Amino acid sequence: MRRILWALLAVGVLFIAIGSSVYIGGRLPSRVWYFSWLLAPKWHGETAAGTENLGFILAGLYLLLMALVVLFFEKSPYSPFKWSTSRFLLFMLSLQMLLAVALIVFLPYQLTIDDRYYFSQAVNLMWGQEIIWDHSLIIAAGDNITAWWPMGYPIYLYLFFKLFGVHLWIGQVANLIPLLGITLFAFLFSRELFDRGTANRTTLALVILPSQLFYAIPLYSDLFFSFLVMVLLYLSVKKRSLANTLLMGVIFGFAVFTRSIALFFVIIFWFYQIRRFRQWKPALVQLVVMLVICEAILLPWQIRNYRVFGQFVPFDTHGGINLWLGNNPKTRFQEVDFSLIPEEASVFNPHSQLNEAEKDHVLTKIGLSYALSKPLETVINWPRKVKRLFISDNWVIMAIAGYAAAELSPLLLSAIFRFTDGFYYALCISFLLAAVFWVKKERLTPRVILVLGTISSLVIIYLPFFSDYRYHLPMMPLIALTAVVTVAKYKAK
Repeated sequence: MRRILWALLAVGVLFIAIGSSVYIGGRLPSRVWYFSWLLAPKWHGETAAGTENLGFILAGLYLLLMALVVLFFEKSPYSPFKWSTSRFLLFMLSLQMLLAVALIVFLPYQLTIDDRYYFSQAVNLMWGQEIIWDHSLIIAAGDNITAWWPMGYPIYLYLFFKLFGVHLWIGQVANLIPLLGITLFAFLFSRELFDRGTANRTTLALVILPSQLFYAIPLYSDLFFSFLVMVLLYLSVKKRSLANTLLMGVIFGFAVFTRSIALFFVIIFWFYQIRRFRQWKPALVQLVVMLVICEAILLPWQIRNYRVFGQFVPFDTHGGINLWLGNNPKTRFQEVDFSLIPEEASVFNPHSQLNEAEKDHVLTKIGLSYALSKPLETVINWPRKVKRLFISDNWVIMAIAGYAAAELSPLLLSAIFRFTDGFYYALCISFLLAAVFWVKKERLTPRVILVLGTISSLVIIYLPFFSDYRYHLPMMPLIALTAVVTVAKYKAK
């Protein structure tokens, strides 16, 4: 935890220094003022530079406060680290829940596009209706039947709507379970791989990680998917058994039904099992069982898609547009120009004769053809995609700030943006330092393969596609775990 402590101090002091710096012509450089478009008209008269400076200072003070919190947990005789496991977890999970509930209550939020999709599908399930989409971006010819995204998260929301009624706040309450579940299973996973001390520190890092709390507000699938990944990781380190394999298959199936990229988890899992038990046949059998269960979960969805679109759609109809977004002439500039798409395949064209699955197929061919025709450009774009994947941790705040800006001052918004990224940068610095020492110390031990291999696989998955900085959320528990590890203390497992 010492690395995080020093990183928080360093970033905090840096932010205060930036905020206290002399104005350049009365303003900071324009590139620093990147969220002015969010501000309500009543705030536009305020000085951007002054707001930014004070925002940096407030964020720096917050990071120094978090450093003191870390120091208290590490050194104080009253530290919760000294409590029993059950008491510690109850305290930390309660604290995280209270902070998340406070954000839900005090920050205004409305549905936009992605979250409206998930909400709409949950409501459609509630009333036994077809899976349809009411936004013009994704309307097929003649109707609005869709398979734009898989149905794992809408099914989860549907269960809550069925029990408690259809309300936006019910969906936000439902988000609290995966939020707390990520923290709980990160603790259990860390303790299984290392010890109670590492589990304590991983839990603390996640509870005070700002973005983790903000994800409880919008109805996006990211938090739910991250929870399923964390449960999979925990089950993968438990003793191999029939019950464990069956449960992993179910969780894996729902993870794929939430985000199809979860399918690639089985590769790292298989390598981990082989390295751990030194036997490839039992690992292969376990892998096959998981894939069979996964397919059983997906099969009704696939049958429905075939009946609707007249062709096999295994997961969703969103892969083609993502592949095209990651491979087109504007990719290297990180720009999106939908005018480059043929009109018939455009998601903006509701009058196309192609249905949604056919458009997806066309866009897949276009994206793949472009990538293969320009292999050098494709490879050169990979670092840019990795940069975009990790450049910031405030995507979720950007998603909700458009509504919060009308009621919150720009100073507070500036501080929220800054301390969210500041804490994230401190955690990433600690992660990079720890990862180097960990690999140097242990080489490719099973736990190195599982933790760093999972992070690496999630990065590699996005290289052919469009990457966005919300997509690193499933990696954050593993980044936090790595950041707090003191490798020299532990025997390699």
